Amino acid sequence: MKKYLSGLLTLLLISWFPANSQIISVAPLELNFPILNEKQTDSLSILITNTDVAPVTIKILQPFLVFKSNPFWVKETSIIVPANGSKTVFVYCKISHNTANPANLILKATENYKAGDQFVKLSCQGKYSKSYYNTTQNLTEE
Repeated sequence: MKKYLSGLLTLLLISWFPANSQIISVAPLELNFPILNEKQTDSLSILITNTDVAPVTIKILQPFLVFKSNPFWVKETSIIVPANGSKTVFVYCKISHNTANPANLILKATENYKAGDQFVKLSCQGKYSKSYYNTTQNLTEE
């Protein structure tokens, strides 16, 4: 009886929350910043689109540290995407090291089960402005 009820509950949940019901989309899914030195800051944008009839609140989780620095950030950490609307978010990059800087920006819907979570791949190649450091490009450790 327990197996029957468990199977029935699973079937009901699958039909109630279909897999293709996601209402939030993000474009592009990858931001590749140009080569930057430690004196430069750049920004690229993503467009978050909501196809639902209700607004959706999105929490933007900051990327993890890359070599003890955070080369990527956003100014808004929580946004509301209007019903059947879009919102542009700018992602900023400023490198601290002359290394490749990969990260993920996570967009988490806070109250709408249909919205789903999204992530955007971020990358930026750092290069120090002084040619003295050219031989250390993409090297780590000592």
